[in-house]
Amino acid sequence: SHWGFQRKFFQTWDDFLTHRKNKKAPLTETALIGIKNEVKKTSISLEDALVMCQARGWQSFKSDWINKEQKSFATTNYGEGVQKI
Repeated sequence: SHWGFQRKFFQTWDDFLTHRKNKKAPLTETALIGIKNEVKKTSISLEDALVMCQARGWQSFKSDWINKEQKSFATTNYGEGVQKI
């Protein structure tokens, strides 16, 4: 439901604000605009970016961090490890 999505996002948002506070880096409007602009350069949502920042201990978010990782993952050759079903 729409309300469930909103509640989940607000929990993520509250957790991100706590994360920033614990890093002694309160979230300013300028910092948020910067994060939003970086997220727009990727294929992930703002919520996913905020979760990723927390999980990885990042204070902020840069699209390059994600784009390099996605490119690396996409071009990794895993050989014959995938079996046909």
